[in-house]
Amino acid sequence: MPNSSPARLLLISSAPALLIMAFLFDFALQSIQVRTVEGAGLEPLMVVVFPLFEILIVTGGMGLFWYLFHHAPMERGVAKVFAILGLVILFLPPLLFFLPVPLSWYALVQFIAPGSFIFHAAALLGLGGVLHLLLTPHSARQ
Repeated sequence: MPNSSPARLLLISSAPALLIMAFLFDFALQSIQVRTVEGAGLEPLMVVVFPLFEILIVTGGMGLFWYLFHHAPMERGVAKVFAILGLVILFLPPLLFFLPVPLSWYALVQFIAPGSFIFHAAALLGLGGVLHLLLTPHSARQ
């Protein structure tokens, strides 16, 4: 690919966009759960919204994979960023548990808890970056 800077810019900006989208979905679902506990009667909405949010997160992650593998095969730097960003977010709760960090940092665990949408998005980013690094040869040319 002669000019890969637009592809690099699109990929680099899509990773935080996927994580922000996942965070907003987590926030919306928590709000619906709180309103349901308060007696608002939003159980049917919660049952419909949860799988819809999950499908949107996975679709966004798969779209990033497709673009990374088919339109930007030489973007090993982007794949490294995806792998590092995704795996750091994915393993942040255990890292916080084992590293001597201030207690205030443990508040991050409630946002990146296993089973949350941001946890799933980080796993998609990390796995996509690692797969791209493993499956594309260093000298791949188009």
